[in-house]
Amino acid sequence: MTERQKRWLGYGIILVAIVAAGFLGVRYPIPEPPPEISPMFPEWEEEVSFGAGARYTPFDSVRVQHELNVVGAADFDSTLNVDGVMTLASVTSTGAGDFDSTLNVDGATTLNSTLDVDGGVSSGTGAVTVTDQLLVDGQADVIQLQVQGYTTQTANLVVFEQSDGTDVATVSNAGLMTLAGGVTLSDGDATVADDFIVAAQTAVSVTAEGGMITPTGTYQPLESAANYSSTLETSGFTTGTLLVLVNTVNHRLGITDTGSVRLSGNLFLDQYDSAILWFDGTNWVQLAESDN
Repeated sequence: MTERQKRWLGYGIILVAIVAAGFLGVRYPIPEPPPEISPMFPEWEEEVSFGAGARYTPFDSVRVQHELNVVGAADFDSTLNVDGVMTLASVTSTGAGDFDSTLNVDGATTLNSTLDVDGGVSSGTGAVTVTDQLLVDGQADVIQLQVQGYTTQTANLVVFEQSDGTDVATVSNAGLMTLAGGVTLSDGDATVADDFIVAAQTAVSVTAEGGMITPTGTYQPLESAANYSSTLETSGFTTGTLLVLVNTVNHRLGITDTGSVRLSGNLFLDQYDSAILWFDGTNWVQLAESDN
């Protein structure tokens, strides 16, 4: 017999004795049931299990002091407090969840309200889905968010997606971060402890005299079918853009020093010659040239 059942039995015996005494003309006030077993404010100290399709709505608050097992789908519309371990197969909660120990999820769990966990959250064979904002609010000087791969992890550790499923950022199991866009530092320095690698763009080909060179990235290879002079496009670039031009073919390629292309003079690049330029928001400004 559980402690809760013992308290109910004791309360029942007292109640029967008072009623019997009433028939003998003796009057006693009927005592209130102990608050910890009041049906209006249920608080279970033993293990509690809910089967499939369970729905618990009548009460303002439910507290389980030891262990709560949900083996099917259960729906809680009020506050659920669990001081021990809570194991879920499938639960929908529209109220608040407050767990002082561990939350184990074996199925898919959807939370539409507040989840307050003082211990750990672990997902077995399912997933934990948060339908709104997920906030990690640190309360101590410890790691605030940690993602640990599986023992045989080969897939990405972290993937950030747009609403249509397009990847915008990924972190591989080896720690390689890939971004679909750019990286902007509003303040501070960028420090690279190893190599700084700039990928080469597809070569821009000058196909006629006076052709236009439109760079597509920092490291821009150039090619041409003959010895041609050309001009450099200046629209569509961000202030601070660095440009490295390298002629990759055995033809002389000229770039005219004119307008918003600020060179030391007309630039002529033979095969493997290079030039470095900086965009100031309006002009390409030459920084260096190398005859190789």
